[in-house]
Amino acid sequence: MNTRAEGIRGDEWQLDETLRQKATLIVDRYSELVGHVDLRNVVFVRGENLRGPGWKNTFGKCFYTPPPANMLAHWGIMVLRMAGGVDADIMNSVEDEIFDIKYIIAVNDDLLEGSEEMEEAVLLHELMHIKEDMDGIQRHDIQDFAAVLDTFGVHYTSGIFKGGGTTLEESE
Repeated sequence: MNTRAEGIRGDEWQLDETLRQKATLIVDRYSELVGHVDLRNVVFVRGENLRGPGWKNTFGKCFYTPPPANMLAHWGIMVLRMAGGVDADIMNSVEDEIFDIKYIIAVNDDLLEGSEEMEEAVLLHELMHIKEDMDGIQRHDIQDFAAVLDTFGVHYTSGIFKGGGTTLEESE
C-alpha cells in the first residue's frame, strides 16, 4: 500500500503511525489537556520539502476535515465493498467509526530535524487544537500556550527543553 504522496509543489507527505503511537502516550500523560481526543479519528502525516504557503516556519498543523471531505474514507470502503475487494465478513466486523476521519495532524520534518523532544512538543500543541466535542479547531488562548511552556520549557522552539531533553519514552 502506498502511504506516500507528492504535493503540487514537490512536497512529500507520508502517513506515519509512529506519530499516532507518540500521540497515544501524550494523550495518556497529559489527559487534563488532551484527554478528550479520540485518536481513531485522527490521521497523522509527516511532510518534507514543504514549500506551500504557511509552512516555512511552521513545525506542525492540525486540520479539521468537515463534511463532505471526511466522507472520503467511507467512499473508499464503499468502492472496495462493491468491487468485492474486501471480504464481507471482515468489513462487517470493522467499526464504521474508524473511517470517520475528523482531523489530520501534519508535522514538518524539515524543521524538526529528528528531534524527538520537539516532535512531542509539536504533537501536544497540535492535539490541543482539537475541540472538546471533536467538531472543529480550537484556537489557543494564553492559558493553552502556558501549558505547553510549563510542560516543555520556555525555549522549546529552539530545541532547549525543560527537564534536560527527556522524551516521553525515556521518562516512562
